[in-house]
Amino acid sequence: MPNPTPQTKNPFTPEQISAFKQWLADKRKKQAAEQSPKPHLKDSVFTYLFSDVENQIALYSALHPEEPAPTADEIVLVTLQSVVSNHPYNDLGLFVRGRVLILVEAQCTWSVNIVLRSLMYLTRTWSDMLTSINANLYGSKAVTLPKSESYVVFTGRREKRAEWLSFKDIYFPDDDCHLDFKVQCIYKKDGGNDILQQYIAFANIWDEQSHQYDEAHQMDALRETIDICLKFDILKTFLTKRRAEIMDIYTALFDQNEVTRRTNLEIWNEGEKKGREEGEKKGREEGEK
Repeated sequence: MPNPTPQTKNPFTPEQISAFKQWLADKRKKQAAEQSPKPHLKDSVFTYLFSDVENQIALYSALHPEEPAPTADEIVLVTLQSVVSNHPYNDLGLFVRGRVLILVEAQCTWSVNIVLRSLMYLTRTWSDMLTSINANLYGSKAVTLPKSESYVVFTGRREKRAEWLSFKDIYFPDDDCHLDFKVQCIYKKDGGNDILQQYIAFANIWDEQSHQYDEAHQMDALRETIDICLKFDILKTFLTKRRAEIMDIYTALFDQNEVTRRTNLEIWNEGEKKGREEGEKKGREEGEK
């Protein structure tokens, strides 16, 4: 058996990594003081799954099977709050062995703007790292930057979608763009059983079950999804340990969707009422002429 490929050399000193970890810890402590200890509405199962360090190790090994598995001390979670909106986020950032790994989950709705979203995420992460180590961006010497890898985990049908998405090809296909940035796409793979493939399987089962139940019984669909996954050893440890928290996440999302639906209905009814009153007023005015 060939020896594993040597791990990537980390360009940052232990002191710099320690400073970055402390900076992140202080930032998260401040955020935690402002939030509920339960999974937040902005959490998705994707981000919740990979908030666990053992799952982060499994994730890195799935992306880099040629390397020895990293230790918990080699992984820094750099997931940011939602970069471009207040909607539920499903982005993940890790710093491992001198690499920044950005993963974005795309569910059934496909958008090539994930490339721009990933680039924004990367620049924010770079900015946080450089701030934490007091890097001088105005000096004559180039600052140290970690290598970057960006992925989109697509849980829908692949169809004819490409393996790579290019910033230049999407936004400036006919122009000479000085910047390019690429994102690798991860799809369902026949026979795949690493943690990413198991997550995609979970998402597929959830999609199937949610379509079999009406809106009033979506929690039943979620229970059925978890039961099926446990039966077939899909994310079994995670779903067994975190079943209650996952139910909380979906309950919050369902509640928020219901609030949004009722708000939109109220706005529509108010608009219809106003339009009807204006029409009646105009009709009376015309009749008086």
